Amino acid sequence: MTGRQRPISSPWSRRVMLDEARRHLRDLYDGLLLLNPSMAGSKVNLQVRTKGLLLENSEPVVLISNPEAEPYIRCFLEILKDTSNGSPIKAAGMSRLSEALNRSVEVEALPRPVRRTIFAGPFHTTVREGVCVVRNDTIRSCAESLLAYLRIAPAAGVGRIRTRWLHVVCGLPECGNVVEGGRGNKRFCSDECRTEFWNRRRQEADYRKKRKENRIYKQAANRKSKGAMHAKTKPKK
Repeated sequence: MTGRQRPISSPWSRRVMLDEARRHLRDLYDGLLLLNPSMAGSKVNLQVRTKGLLLENSEPVVLISNPEAEPYIRCFLEILKDTSNGSPIKAAGMSRLSEALNRSVEVEALPRPVRRTIFAGPFHTTVREGVCVVRNDTIRSCAESLLAYLRIAPAAGVGRIRTRWLHVVCGLPECGNVVEGGRGNKRFCSDECRTEFWNRRRQEADYRKKRKENRIYKQAANRKSKGAMHAKTKPKK
């Protein structure tokens, strides 16, 4: 049996795949925030990041993180950065992804069918749906979302979409946050980064303009001084 690539039959099918890829990317972002709200970057799921876990109304917001998650979060974000930059995914990253996919998962039966309900936390994510309860390691849930996104997004993004990935790395060089591209596939993770970037570009443009004006002024001054010197050294008749 020979394998062949199945073409995308219609723009509607591509639209469905794009929506599916976007859902997996957002699930990944939400999972990263659950694992460690301080490491997953900005502009992902503000409700998860700001609300956290409220113990009592009088208590401040408490954000719980998974201490095992740090190398996995860094790996997942590094994979997203590599793909956004057009670089091949490193072997170490795929090895870490495979390790995350092999983490624990438990399945139990329900006495009667139920609607889909999700209980997500930094350590485990429980999904009750149909006649099953799936208790999945949150790191594994993130890895599954990332893998699904890596498989669907390239095929869904071919054609009218300018780029095949739905995520971008923030355009401010010293930031480097990974963010979902919105309409027009936005380039910055926050208004602050966008303002800083364009202010810097304007400053660079003004600097180049000043250098050009100074160069033209010096050239004109040199021509004027050479003409004056030639007039002084010209012999009298």
